[in-house]
Amino acid sequence: QNSTTTTTTTTRAHNKQTSLTMKSFVLTLVLCLLSSSSHAKRLHEPRQQQLSIDDVAVHPDDDSRSSSVPAASTNITMCDYIHPDDLPDECACHEKPPLGLVVECLKTFNGTSSWFNDTIGLKIDLQPCNTDIGASLSIDITERNRGIDYPIERIHAGEERDYPIPGLAVIVPGLGHLGMDVAVYIAGTPSQLILKVGLNACVALASQTVCASTIPGLDAVLPWYVLQGTYSFGDICDDDDEELLLLEAELEQYIEEEETVESWDDVSASRSRKQDETAAAAAMAKDDGTVAVE
Repeated sequence: QNSTTTTTTTTRAHNKQTSLTMKSFVLTLVLCLLSSSSHAKRLHEPRQQQLSIDDVAVHPDDDSRSSSVPAASTNITMCDYIHPDDLPDECACHEKPPLGLVVECLKTFNGTSSWFNDTIGLKIDLQPCNTDIGASLSIDITERNRGIDYPIERIHAGEERDYPIPGLAVIVPGLGHLGMDVAVYIAGTPSQLILKVGLNACVALASQTVCASTIPGLDAVLPWYVLQGTYSFGDICDDDDEELLLLEAELEQYIEEEETVESWDDVSASRSRKQDETAAAAAMAKDDGTVAVE
């Protein structure tokens, strides 16, 4: 009987713990889905355009300017934050949900210089909204004819570096080989993210480092930048969403309440088990003709 009671109590406690774990998991999953939905909704919702003083100023000599106000709203995508019209013609941007973007380029240098005849693929994966490690980007460089596929993973805000591309160089008569580099500079916060990402070529000589920008003829080709400027992702990366904070607080409160109920159930089960043990001892004493002491 004692064994059965103990087994039943243990099973009950295990079932309650499993139930608590499942409920917490489901609530956490719902919270994550709502978070992604909230960010996506905020990303694509209509936003007010900022107007300059020239857009709304009244000009005495031109009455038509007083009403020449642009459309009140437009749909914003992640690519709009990097001003896609400013990208080189060889590049295109597409979104990477929930809050990332990818810029892909295919730059042909054929015929641009007698020293450099390659077609280089450049893929930039930008994640501006990571609150744990800050904004970051990854890069992949390809050159089909030479069989080059060179990935550079996770370059974080605060880094400035030239990454040599293995097997790719520019031949300059009288100077030698200038190794091709991926030039990267990323700094700041999502609100003011400074980016400078592109291709360059440099060679280290005995007394100095010579780069393409100082070589006549080659300076018209390199450096070649894809992203160059300061970009603001602050409103889309803002984590102070009141609805999500409320959901997180409710989830924490629910877990605490369930744990409290669980602890009281443990106390109740313990008391019930002790009563069963006392009753069993009394029954055995009665059968033996002795008095059970509680």
